[in-house]
Amino acid sequence: MQHETVRITNRAGQPHVRGGSSHNHDASKENSVQQLAWPWRTAVRTLVLLAAGIAAGGVGAQGSRPQPSSTDRADAPLPKGPPNPKHDEIVMIGPDKWQAHNGSKTHSLTIKGPTYRFEVKKGDRAPFDSEAKERSELASLVRIPAGKLFRAKFEFMVEPGPVTDRQWLIPFQIHQDDPSSAPQGSELKNSIGVSPLFGLYIIAKDGREVLQVRGETSPTSPLKQFPDERIFAEVPFERGTRHSVVMEVIDNNGVDTEPFEPGTEWRGHSGRNGNFGKGTGLLRVTYNGKTIVDRPNIPMGYGHAAPSKGGRGSYAKFGIYAGASPDPGNTAPIVVHFYRIDTTIGAERS
Repeated sequence: MQHETVRITNRAGQPHVRGGSSHNHDASKENSVQQLAWPWRTAVRTLVLLAAGIAAGGVGAQGSRPQPSSTDRADAPLPKGPPNPKHDEIVMIGPDKWQAHNGSKTHSLTIKGPTYRFEVKKGDRAPFDSEAKERSELASLVRIPAGKLFRAKFEFMVEPGPVTDRQWLIPFQIHQDDPSSAPQGSELKNSIGVSPLFGLYIIAKDGREVLQVRGETSPTSPLKQFPDERIFAEVPFERGTRHSVVMEVIDNNGVDTEPFEPGTEWRGHSGRNGNFGKGTGLLRVTYNGKTIVDRPNIPMGYGHAAPSKGGRGSYAKFGIYAGASPDPGNTAPIVVHFYRIDTTIGAERS
């Protein structure tokens, strides 16, 4: 079912006029007329002020009309495609193709205007997922070449619900090329599948949800062990509120010029003691108007996914990617809305 925001504005109602009682003989005729006329004067004044407020763009100090957000731009591309894309179906966002990865349920993805509504219920997953995962995403079919700047701008909102008990809940990610699609005999094919090179993660800490910015990396190829996770930022997260995101990423296939401890190359620089390594990669994230990550010279991505190892570039995904709940009784759905997403590849580095 499509959920829509209902905008409620104040109405000026008719005033209730109370006349004097029939047995009140003390009030003069003139006073009675004034008492009857006064509420109507007040109503007329209220209507005049209300009309003036609407003409000025709102009612009251804040206005009753929601103001355009930073992402409600006329130049942001509108999607074209089926209103409820099933798994593998294509949605065009501007000139780019995005492919649905979901359980092909009627609730999995609903597109209406510039809004994308993703929903995952217990057991909803793509055909390629294990039972440990749940998913409803759109995945870009446009590859991001190593060394090229990727930019994304969007707003998203997670509908109210219980604090997540998932090991991970990712509304946006950039994923390196997968071993499953790599050429036979390549180092990528002979590597393990690992976490995304970039992701926005919603997790629970101390009974509350936080948003983490993560970006894992390793220069090792073929990769046989999971690298250390890198947490670049952590901020409180609130459901039911639209959050704006502007991000820039450069994947440099994990090339790191910062010396490693002997035998630890596969782990990458995890950011402990502030050391994220050195490289030509980039990660910059602005969240709700505040820059929370600004790392212009770090390694990003994985060496085993480089073109020379069989990789074809990384790709963006948005929607819901989550670990399955460890509680068999947890049947609460996850619903995430995205608004006016806009992505570019190859722009000048800022």
